[in-house]
Amino acid sequence: MRRPELIRAKRGRVLRLIFYAAILQIAIWPQVLHAATSADIETPAATITGSTQALLGSEIQIYSIELDAGTNNPFSNNVWIGKYNAVALGGSPLALDIYLGEFTGSVFDATDISELKLYRSTDAVFDLGDTYITNTTVINEDLAPFDSGVDVTSFDMSTADPSLDASRKLPYEDLVPSSVWFIATAVISPTATEGHTFRVGVAANHLGVYDTPPLGTGENNAIGGAVVQMQGNHIVIAADTPLLASGVRSGGGGGIGIPFGGEPVMMVLLLCTGLYMIYRTSG
Repeated sequence: MRRPELIRAKRGRVLRLIFYAAILQIAIWPQVLHAATSADIETPAATITGSTQALLGSEIQIYSIELDAGTNNPFSNNVWIGKYNAVALGGSPLALDIYLGEFTGSVFDATDISELKLYRSTDAVFDLGDTYITNTTVINEDLAPFDSGVDVTSFDMSTADPSLDASRKLPYEDLVPSSVWFIATAVISPTATEGHTFRVGVAANHLGVYDTPPLGTGENNAIGGAVVQMQGNHIVIAADTPLLASGVRSGGGGGIGIPFGGEPVMMVLLLCTGLYMIYRTSG
């Protein structure tokens, strides 16, 4: 073979190798890009701690978690909480799965809670500045910390609702804001039974996220560590009646307090009595 023909043959083999390598790269690129980022947990999931009292008709925080979407670069994924179109890995949540269980020795009914609400927040504390995302109704659970999953209460985001995208999307950790909190609350029914008590917990992989790479299709994943329901961490439903100055709830026994507003009068009486006693003893 003459030299020009040999050169052309070698050049052809090199070009074929480059072509095959490009095809392979295109085939695996979406998977590589998808693996580049995902939802990062900045602050692990937490539920209620200690014994908390919730008045009839009130809204009380029961869950929080802080997330981001990793670093921002051309290969980063866009990440949302919740999954789209119910395409999911086996058993992964539609958005957020929460367990509500009875406090041992007490009672809890699903009707004690009107609804659960999910919010986007800039911090770990529920307040008026938080952005409402969605809600769900409650499914009752028995005393077991976690069972087969039949009694889990789920926030469902299986439908691609564009109006929720801004609230569901996670920020990148190198931008401002660098993270976002998601908070769940319980709205106590105005007709709940006073004294009913419940606990809150979440299983491992209780939070669903949806990752979309620059190329290729999105993928649903489940993240989040378990928070087991504990006897010491519970919410007691209390009657919505005025508190007295002594801190004793009216009708609850334990003594009678002085209503708010009487303190100035008492202070004047005590002051006058003291001045009078000083006048008498000084004479």
